[in-house]
Amino acid sequence: MLHLIVATHSPEACPMVNLKAREKFVPKLKKLEALAKPLDITVQGAWTDIVSHKIYIIVDAPNAHVVSKMTMDNELAEWNRVKIRPIVTMKETLSLLDSKKS
Repeated sequence: MLHLIVATHSPEACPMVNLKAREKFVPKLKKLEALAKPLDITVQGAWTDIVSHKIYIIVDAPNAHVVSKMTMDNELAEWNRVKIRPIVTMKETLSLLDSKKS
């Protein structure tokens, strides 16, 4: 099941301007895929909206509980407000809509 992780941090906690945050969290972000693998999570992609202080990560995982564990294990939740949302592809959505035709 796909999950969208949206992690939002404050400008003060941003690794772009906060050297302590950069030293602590950048290595953890680089290890995201390695931390995900033992939890049976596959990272599909990750993006950053730098000026909004948001990180977007799409993962394929068995459930939201392991996704939550991953965000705690790599301390993403320590410096961000994290939201985890189950998502489906547009193709899957259209298939569901097609099956609802009368």
